[in-house]
Order: sequence, then C-alpha cells, then structure tokens
Amino acid sequence: MTALAIVLDFDGTVTEHDVGDAVVKRFGLPGWDALEDGFIRGEVTIRRLWVQEISHLPGDRAAEMAAFSLEVAEVRPGLRELVDYCQRNGIPVEIASNGIEFYISRILHSNGLGDLPYVCMGAKFGPGTRSSLVVPEDIVQCARNGLCKCARVWRMQKQGRRVVFAGDGASDACVAYQPDVLMARSSLAKMAERDGRHFVPFEDFHDVLAEVKRQGG
Repeated sequence: MTALAIVLDFDGTVTEHDVGDAVVKRFGLPGWDALEDGFIRGEVTIRRLWVQEISHLPGDRAAEMAAFSLEVAEVRPGLRELVDYCQRNGIPVEIASNGIEFYISRILHSNGLGDLPYVCMGAKFGPGTRSSLVVPEDIVQCARNGLCKCARVWRMQKQGRRVVFAGDGASDACVAYQPDVLMARSSLAKMAERDGRHFVPFEDFHDVLAEVKRQGG
C-alpha cells in the first residue's frame, strides 16, 4: 500500500468560517472592497483581491486584528484527532493556505496545534493603508492565488505518497485536480460536482480521518 500524505486548506476548512475575510470586513479601511464585484464576476484573481484588501488593513491595529482573529476562529471538530493519528502512523499533515501567517499561527497555537506544519502568505503591516502582502521565499508562487497549493501536493507525490487534499473554496479550485483523493465541502464541492470531478464530501475532520483509514493510512 502506497504511503499517504494529507494537505489541508485553512480558512473555511480548518476553521468553520473564513477568518481572513472576517478580519478584513471588521478592520478594512474605506476602499478595501473596491475589487469585490470584479472578483465575483471572475475578472479579478484571488491574489489581486488579497493585495487590495491587505493594503487597506491598518498596521497600527495589528494587535487588535490578531486578538479578533482568535475571538472569531472556531476550529472544525476532529482536527486534533486527525493530526494525532497521522503522527502515530507516520503520515505527513500540512496546511497550505492563502491566508495570512499572523492569524494562522496564533489560531493553531491557541488550539494546541502549534506542532502542525503550515505554509501560507505573510503580511507587512505599516501605518494607515500601507500594509502589504508578503510571499515567503521558500514557496512556489501562483499568479492566480498567491501560494501554489498544487506545488504542495506535487511535493508529497514526488516522495511517492498518495495525497489526500481537503478544501472548501475558490482558492482550492486549481489544486482540486491534483490530489489522489479530493475531499470537498461548500463551494468546492459544488464546483467539483459541476465539473464531474470525483470527491469525497466532508463536514469535519472525523470524516477526513475516516477516509484516511479507508485509504489504508
């Protein structure tokens, strides 16, 4: 049986709701939503939207934004159990997210998951509207999304592993065609169903763990 690896989206997958969106809507300065209509029409990429929104986050309120992210974040049930099982059985688990490091790291640590590897975007906070999106040097960039989640899946597959990917939204549309097993919910499930892409539905990480065991993990 080929060894497994797990790659997880963060906002709306690890968490019940999109924390990044909540932060922008709560703290974004006037004009943060200038590209929203274009994004909905499919004319604006996720990366361009994020650049616009991050540039309107007030850097002098970074501590407030971090505290707010902890208040609104609710980790989807079963994640600790999934991580513990995979660690016991030598199955790599990684979060690949187009969310921002300042809230992802805090949410994971506050939920006892500080040992869970993750790759994501960063942000450089300045006063007023001068905050900016930062792409770490050690990740593959994607012109559409920012972080190339496909590359994270390919990395595991090059190690000879079958990859289970779990996601929920627009930033997962591209990577949905790369894993050996796609687990989807919300808008990603609707997209996969529309496009005839086989997927395993899930509501929480107990479902993901059950599928990992079914796959022989």
